[in-house]
Amino acid sequence: METYVPSPEFLAKAAKHGSKRMKKDPNKPKRSRSAYLVFCDRLRPGLRKKYPSKTMIDLAGDLSKAWANVSTKEKGACEKIAAEEKAIYEKELKDYKPSAEWQKAVDAIANEKAGAKEKIAEAKKKAKEKMTKAKGKVQELKVEIAKIEKQVQAAAKLKTKVAGLQEDLSRTETKLEALMSK
Repeated sequence: METYVPSPEFLAKAAKHGSKRMKKDPNKPKRSRSAYLVFCDRLRPGLRKKYPSKTMIDLAGDLSKAWANVSTKEKGACEKIAAEEKAIYEKELKDYKPSAEWQKAVDAIANEKAGAKEKIAEAKKKAKEKMTKAKGKVQELKVEIAKIEKQVQAAAKLKTKVAGLQEDLSRTETKLEALMSK
């Protein structure tokens, strides 16, 4: 596993199938430990022997309490070791250059993400156009409804007018019949 480098095809396939994070480059230097981790690494084996029945969680709690009460001398020694490790890490990081395969895989994933962003942008654009068309259609329908409502109102007025004219006609017919029968 120490020498394993994933192929660009594998990384591209992993990116395509929803892998949110790319695996770390195995050639990249590991981060340095903090002073607290140096302290824990020093004390943990002794605590493990002293309390073999304790779980790692319990030991971590004991270590944190011990760190809070540690002498400045021991704390300084741990900080010195941590600073040395950090200097080594930073030097290795400056000298680190990703392998061509790794860079190719990173570029493939970046291209895949860019393509996905473009697809999302295109889908949003289409949805917006569809919404605009729908709003236009709604506006046209509102105008059509307003015309129909005006026609209905005009028809209602004509209906009342026709009813009045029919009454006048029936009165006139009765008068005419009355006159003719004389």
